[in-house]
Amino acid sequence: MTTLALWDCETNGLLDPKRDKHQNIIEPAMDRLHSLCARLRDMETGTIIKNISACDQRGFSKGQRHYYLPGLGPAPVVLNPGEVPPEGAVVWERMSIVDALEEIAQADVRVAHNGQAFDDRAVRKVYPWFTPKPGSKDLDTLIMSRFIYPDIHRTGPNG
Repeated sequence: MTTLALWDCETNGLLDPKRDKHQNIIEPAMDRLHSLCARLRDMETGTIIKNISACDQRGFSKGQRHYYLPGLGPAPVVLNPGEVPPEGAVVWERMSIVDALEEIAQADVRVAHNGQAFDDRAVRKVYPWFTPKPGSKDLDTLIMSRFIYPDIHRTGPNG
Protein backbone atom coordinates (compact mmCIF):
# COMPACT_ATOMS: atom_id res chain seq x y z
CA MET A 1 0.00 0.00 0.00
CA THR A 2 1.28 3.46 -0.93
CA THR A 3 0.07 6.08 1.54
CA LEU A 4 -0.64 9.73 0.85
CA ALA A 5 -0.84 12.34 3.63
CA LEU A 6 -2.57 15.63 2.85
CA TRP A 7 -1.74 17.90 5.76
CA ASP A 8 -1.63 21.42 7.15
CA CYS A 9 -0.49 22.97 10.42
CA GLU A 10 -1.37 26.17 12.22
CA THR A 11 1.16 28.02 14.36
CA ASN A 12 1.29 30.99 16.69
CA GLY A 13 3.15 33.20 14.19
CA LEU A 14 5.62 33.38 11.34
CA LEU A 15 8.94 31.53 11.12
CA ASP A 16 10.98 34.69 11.65
CA PRO A 17 10.20 37.67 13.86
CA LYS A 18 8.30 40.55 12.26
CA ARG A 19 10.29 43.78 12.41
CA ASP A 20 9.53 47.43 11.84
CA LYS A 21 11.60 49.69 9.56
CA HIS A 22 14.15 50.18 12.37
CA GLN A 23 14.56 46.39 12.78
CA ASN A 24 12.80 46.38 16.15
CA ILE A 25 10.88 43.17 16.72
CA ILE A 26 7.16 43.93 16.70
CA GLU A 27 6.02 40.30 16.62
CA PRO A 28 8.12 37.37 17.83
CA ALA A 29 8.82 34.30 15.71
CA MET A 30 6.55 31.28 16.07
CA ASP A 31 7.50 28.78 18.73
CA ARG A 32 4.64 26.27 18.70
CA LEU A 33 2.13 24.48 16.54
CA HIS A 34 -1.33 24.88 17.97
CA SER A 35 -3.12 22.50 15.60
CA LEU A 36 -2.58 20.13 12.73
CA CYS A 37 -4.93 18.23 10.45
CA ALA A 38 -4.26 15.46 7.96
CA ARG A 39 -6.00 12.96 5.74
CA LEU A 40 -4.22 9.66 5.14
CA ARG A 41 -5.26 7.84 1.98
CA ASP A 42 -4.31 4.64 0.18
CA MET A 43 -3.09 5.93 -3.20
CA GLU A 44 -3.80 2.64 -4.98
CA THR A 45 -7.44 2.25 -3.93
CA GLY A 46 -8.31 5.85 -3.00
CA THR A 47 -9.62 4.63 0.35
CA ILE A 48 -9.38 7.07 3.25
CA ILE A 49 -7.29 5.43 5.97
CA LYS A 50 -7.71 8.11 8.60
CA ASN A 51 -8.62 11.76 9.11
CA ILE A 52 -6.55 13.37 11.87
CA SER A 53 -7.40 16.39 14.00
CA ALA A 54 -4.48 17.17 16.32
CA CYS A 55 -4.06 19.71 19.08
CA ASP A 56 -2.25 19.93 22.42
CA GLN A 57 -4.38 22.61 24.06
CA ARG A 58 -6.38 22.13 27.25
CA GLY A 59 -9.89 20.85 26.63
CA PHE A 60 -9.02 18.97 23.43
CA SER A 61 -10.01 15.35 24.03
CA LYS A 62 -7.34 13.10 22.56
CA GLY A 63 -8.49 9.63 21.59
CA GLN A 64 -11.98 10.89 20.87
CA ARG A 65 -13.60 10.61 17.45
CA HIS A 66 -15.97 13.13 15.96
CA TYR A 67 -17.74 13.51 12.63
CA TYR A 68 -19.17 16.08 10.29
CA LEU A 69 -22.10 15.58 7.98
CA PRO A 70 -21.69 17.45 4.67
CA GLY A 71 -24.22 20.27 4.42
CA LEU A 72 -25.17 20.30 8.11
CA GLY A 73 -22.89 23.05 9.37
CA PRO A 74 -19.40 23.25 10.85
CA ALA A 75 -20.10 21.85 14.34
CA PRO A 76 -18.58 18.41 14.95
CA VAL A 77 -20.64 15.66 16.57
CA VAL A 78 -18.74 13.59 19.14
CA LEU A 79 -18.87 9.81 18.75
CA ASN A 80 -19.13 7.72 21.90
CA PRO A 81 -16.87 4.65 22.12
CA GLY A 82 -18.31 1.91 19.89
CA GLU A 83 -20.82 4.27 18.26
CA VAL A 84 -21.19 3.99 14.49
CA PRO A 85 -21.39 7.29 12.59
CA PRO A 86 -24.32 7.90 10.23
CA GLU A 87 -24.04 7.17 6.51
CA GLY A 88 -22.03 9.86 4.69
CA ALA A 89 -20.32 11.18 7.82
CA VAL A 90 -16.66 12.23 7.66
CA VAL A 91 -15.00 10.88 10.82
CA TRP A 92 -11.94 12.53 12.39
CA GLU A 93 -9.70 11.06 15.08
CA ARG A 94 -8.37 13.43 17.72
CA MET A 95 -4.76 12.97 18.81
CA SER A 96 -1.72 14.85 20.02
CA ILE A 97 0.40 16.77 17.52
CA VAL A 98 3.33 14.41 18.19
CA ASP A 99 1.18 11.36 17.38
CA ALA A 100 -0.10 13.05 14.21
CA LEU A 101 3.44 13.91 13.08
CA GLU A 102 4.51 10.31 13.62
CA GLU A 103 1.67 9.18 11.31
CA ILE A 104 2.49 11.82 8.68
CA ALA A 105 6.19 10.90 8.77
CA GLN A 106 5.34 7.32 7.74
CA ALA A 107 3.46 8.36 4.59
CA ASP A 108 5.03 7.59 1.21
CA VAL A 109 3.89 10.96 -0.17
CA ARG A 110 3.15 14.10 1.86
CA VAL A 111 1.26 17.01 0.30
CA ALA A 112 0.91 20.49 1.81
CA HIS A 113 0.17 23.98 0.46
CA ASN A 114 3.27 26.12 1.06
CA GLY A 115 4.73 23.07 2.79
CA GLN A 116 8.34 23.64 1.75
CA ALA A 117 8.51 27.31 2.69
CA PHE A 118 6.44 27.13 5.88
CA ASP A 119 4.76 23.98 7.23
CA ASP A 120 7.75 21.63 7.03
CA ARG A 121 10.13 24.26 8.43
CA ALA A 122 7.70 25.15 11.24
CA VAL A 123 7.34 21.50 12.23
CA ARG A 124 11.12 20.97 12.26
CA LYS A 125 11.63 24.18 14.26
CA VAL A 126 9.35 22.96 17.06
CA TYR A 127 9.91 19.20 16.63
CA PRO A 128 13.50 18.80 15.36
CA TRP A 129 13.22 15.00 15.57
CA PHE A 130 10.60 14.97 12.77
CA THR A 131 12.07 12.90 9.95
CA PRO A 132 9.95 11.56 7.09
CA LYS A 133 10.57 7.94 6.20
CA PRO A 134 13.47 7.35 3.79
CA GLY A 135 12.50 7.37 0.12
CA SER A 136 9.26 9.25 0.69
CA LYS A 137 8.29 12.37 -1.26
CA ASP A 138 7.04 15.84 -0.36
CA LEU A 139 4.82 17.78 -2.75
CA ASP A 140 3.96 21.45 -2.35
CA THR A 141 0.76 22.58 -4.06
CA LEU A 142 1.81 26.25 -3.92
CA ILE A 143 4.93 25.49 -5.98
CA MET A 144 2.90 23.27 -8.30
CA SER A 145 0.34 26.02 -8.87
CA ARG A 146 3.08 28.50 -9.77
CA PHE A 147 4.25 26.16 -12.53
CA ILE A 148 0.72 25.68 -13.82
CA TYR A 149 -0.21 29.40 -13.57
CA PRO A 150 3.12 31.30 -13.82
CA ASP A 151 1.43 34.70 -14.31
CA ILE A 152 -1.09 34.42 -11.47
CA HIS A 153 0.78 37.02 -9.39
CA ARG A 154 0.12 39.58 -12.18
CA THR A 155 -3.24 38.49 -13.52
CA GLY A 156 -4.98 37.17 -10.41
CA PRO A 157 -6.71 33.81 -10.05
CA ASN A 158 -9.37 34.55 -12.68
CA GLY A 159 -7.02 35.68 -15.41
